[in-house]
Amino acid sequence: MRNKIITTISWITAILIIMLIPLKKLLLIPKEIFNVIMGIGLILVSVILLLKEYFSNRKFTIVSLIAPIVFFLISLYYLLLL
Repeated sequence: MRNKIITTISWITAILIIMLIPLKKLLLIPKEIFNVIMGIGLILVSVILLLKEYFSNRKFTIVSLIAPIVFFLISLYYLLLL
């Protein structure tokens, strides 16, 4: 049950982030606010990936940590652009 909830939250977050990119110019979102939203969204994705891995295996391997680390680094990039 937890895995389904985490998967649903991760898909919703991913869809919202993907929809935000083309809507940036349409909604006239300032660059600073866009960077904060993207940074927080990508941090959320990395936490969700870590939770999903933890609840499915109860352990972490180097391979399972690559994607959350990459998303976290990208989120730091967006947050440091401020």
